[in-house]
Amino acid sequence: MAKKILVFLSQYREPPDMQLYSAPDGTTVGGALTNDAPLRYLLHKHPDTEELLCITTAKSAATFQRLEQLLREDGCSAECRKIAYDEAQSFEATVLPVVSASLQPGDQLLLDITGGLRDIILYLTLLCRIFTYRGIRITEAVYSNLNPPRIAGATSLLQMFDLVGGMQELTSFGSVRTLRAYYARQKPDEAVEELLSSVEQLKECIDLCRTQKLMDGMERFRLALQNAAESNDPMLHVLLPVFRSKFGDKVDILQLIRWCIDSEMLQQALTIYNELIPELIYGDNGLVYATWAIPALTKNYATYETGQLVDGVLKMSQRHLAQQKERGRTVFDSQGLLDALRTEDDRRDLLYLLDTGIGETALPDYVRENLAAVCALAYDRSGEGPYDPDWVEQLPKNRRYLSTMQEWMESEQLETAESFLASLYRCPEKKRAKLLERPEWDFIPYHGKKMGFVKTIDQLGELMPLFGYDASIPVKRLQHILADYLYIRTLRNMANHANDSSTADQKQILEDLVEYQYPDPEEVGSAEAGRLLIQAVERLEQELYQ
Repeated sequence: MAKKILVFLSQYREPPDMQLYSAPDGTTVGGALTNDAPLRYLLHKHPDTEELLCITTAKSAATFQRLEQLLREDGCSAECRKIAYDEAQSFEATVLPVVSASLQPGDQLLLDITGGLRDIILYLTLLCRIFTYRGIRITEAVYSNLNPPRIAGATSLLQMFDLVGGMQELTSFGSVRTLRAYYARQKPDEAVEELLSSVEQLKECIDLCRTQKLMDGMERFRLALQNAAESNDPMLHVLLPVFRSKFGDKVDILQLIRWCIDSEMLQQALTIYNELIPELIYGDNGLVYATWAIPALTKNYATYETGQLVDGVLKMSQRHLAQQKERGRTVFDSQGLLDALRTEDDRRDLLYLLDTGIGETALPDYVRENLAAVCALAYDRSGEGPYDPDWVEQLPKNRRYLSTMQEWMESEQLETAESFLASLYRCPEKKRAKLLERPEWDFIPYHGKKMGFVKTIDQLGELMPLFGYDASIPVKRLQHILADYLYIRTLRNMANHANDSSTADQKQILEDLVEYQYPDPEEVGSAEAGRLLIQAVERLEQELYQ
């Protein structure tokens, strides 16, 4: 690791007058030309300097020769190396590559920024920023004034670029490495140290997807940001608004997701949304909350609210189906005797069983097939259409025996499937017996049904009161937020499993959510996924804080 000096030589003017310059360390240094005193000061303070990199124009060529002679007279062993600069050509195309090739990671660089053209300080600053990223440390920077003759330190000014770069690094990527390096050279400040430590902890939670610790991390960061206003560091006060523009006055889950997306940490943003957004959707202060009968969770979730949203709210359809299925077993466990269909609840349950397609297990096959056949043909497949008197003509030959029901249905004026089912217990025994015969032919094919989560969203308004839930916003808007959650959850699962394709269940969910017009996840890139996530966050934010 070498120590070198970088200097831009000034134009040579004769006759040079010797001046005595006061130095930052209290000593006095003599110099005639512009660069003499600051260079002699640096070489005296850093005697282990190996090389001087002298940027030299045609006008300063004589200055370079004079400098070499001066250093030999001083007994300096450092080598002077001329780096030619043609002012007609660009600095970055000629000088920058040569200087860069002269330095290696781990080298220390000293700067004399006294001489040169007016824009040279900008070029040297550019070089310093590039060298910092290469692991080359700027140890000291000085310049000289002629009136009064004084050598001044500029190291702290260059280090401020580290502070600004560190703030950019922190707000964009969550890294405090550059800021730690900057503040290691400053007077210790507890508020600054706590701010940096809180950011490190929060970034670690995000990187490792430790969502259970994120809330504590966000609270610590919020307090540290608040206390940073009491810091004695004036530059930190100037830069604090940068933090607030990124995170707002209060760091919360939604702001954190935005920051992750801005910082190109998409997978972390998806995980945070999937595991922590339920805390905003479900709960006493959420958009949907339980009024009674909170279900027990079937497995461990990242948070209690996540479990209640998934197992409780989104599984209402499955829970309702299970209840109906159990009731069906009770009602129809005696060879399909229809006398049990005396109550409105029983009749509704039978319609539900036929509609959901679980009759294969809840009802004996022959009862399910015959009842479904009559309901489907006489009232359309939904069981909700008007009575069709020509339904018997659609019966296949091996099921024509069901036509005996037509006369009775019309005499009873059974205009709906529900009225038909409600009256079965009054049906003459001989006619009813036909329904209980078991044909070999399976008349009603299985029709694909929506996945349970999506069916819950579709039936949200009807299911919530049955299971003791209420909402603080209109059901239609809550349905869209739950659909967002299901879609983002699917994106996250696909990303976590590193799949090129979605599973059958994931595809089914997306097909069922077609009305919300989400794009196919297999066609979604990182930028589009981030946009969709921001869109979901904004929709939720609007409902929470409107």
